[in-house]
Amino acid sequence: MNENSSKQPERRDILRAFRRAWNFVLRTPISSLILALLVSALIVMLLGYNPVEIYKYIFIGAFGNWDNIVTTLGQMTPVLFCGLSYLLARMCGLSNMGMEGQYLAGAFAAAVMGIYVPKSMLWLGPVIPLLAAAFWGGLIAFLPAILKRMFGSNEMLVSLMINYALTYLCQYLVNYVFMNPDNIIPVTSPVQEATHLSQLVPGTQLTTGFLIAIAFTVIMWFVLYKTIPGYKIRAVGANTSAAMYKGLRIGRIQMWTYVVAGMIGGIGGGVQVLGVHYYYIHGMTTGYGWDGIAAALLGAGEPFGNIAGSLVYGALRAGSLYLSRMTDVNSDFIYVIEGVMILFIAMPEMMRHFMFKEEPEGKIPKIREVKKVKSTPKSEV
Repeated sequence: MNENSSKQPERRDILRAFRRAWNFVLRTPISSLILALLVSALIVMLLGYNPVEIYKYIFIGAFGNWDNIVTTLGQMTPVLFCGLSYLLARMCGLSNMGMEGQYLAGAFAAAVMGIYVPKSMLWLGPVIPLLAAAFWGGLIAFLPAILKRMFGSNEMLVSLMINYALTYLCQYLVNYVFMNPDNIIPVTSPVQEATHLSQLVPGTQLTTGFLIAIAFTVIMWFVLYKTIPGYKIRAVGANTSAAMYKGLRIGRIQMWTYVVAGMIGGIGGGVQVLGVHYYYIHGMTTGYGWDGIAAALLGAGEPFGNIAGSLVYGALRAGSLYLSRMTDVNSDFIYVIEGVMILFIAMPEMMRHFMFKEEPEGKIPKIREVKKVKSTPKSEV
């Protein structure tokens, strides 16, 4: 009897230690990345390939020489925009799963406006198409935002459904309304040359869109951490109940933050059209929205961390091209690795939403402390 009772505390300690270790693995982005790479290596082995050789070719293809580095930076640009879009909404306590749709809307709007922008306004270059991309990206984000504010709808589910609707809507438009008759594949007519983004390195996909993404990163960091509106956004995301008690207008802050996040996603699509493709083609997202989520989470949910996370995904996409040239592995295999990485990197976020119940940390006092202060008589203050 005494032996059993003495073993129970030991078992509790073991379970508690295991739980802490598991929580650490789930909540640490780098640990999630390492775990994802290990599982991906196991999949590679099961398919009959050498994982060390596969990863070596991916690394060389991403960073082996200057041309490969430029390709990596070009590939990470749309991921940067999508990551910033998700990150901004997350800072406000929301989940923006609609980057794919916002990206598509922005890309299509930029393509159409780049075709039909008046000649008298061509001196503005890509400004008008990018403004159109921002407008439509924000408009697409406005729908789940207003539904959440008015009816308490789940913005995650609504934005996911909008993704599917927009995918088929854009497919219909490019096939039957705006299709270029000179092409056998469904694409729009090319945008006017005056609206093109400048190439930072001639003959590559690295354009001034990369600089725009970096500028947006700096601006977002400054607004979030150095301004009062940014403090309000982070306060709402840290503790909604306490922020509401302090008089912040939660619904308005979340709605407009979500709209701005959608505008960033739309600009990402516009940058890709004006700097890389020069027309809209169906399926041009190729999962940039989902990569953006993983990049933002891999960067610990911080604007500058998102650059590092986006670099990882840009390297995977650039490295896959070299991998397919050097081996018999198709470049599409990289999406298997990306899928596993998204699963493990996003797992801490899923656990934060659905399993861990502790009160989020933030600069706003806990709601019970605020009530205690308010109930104190004025004579005692």
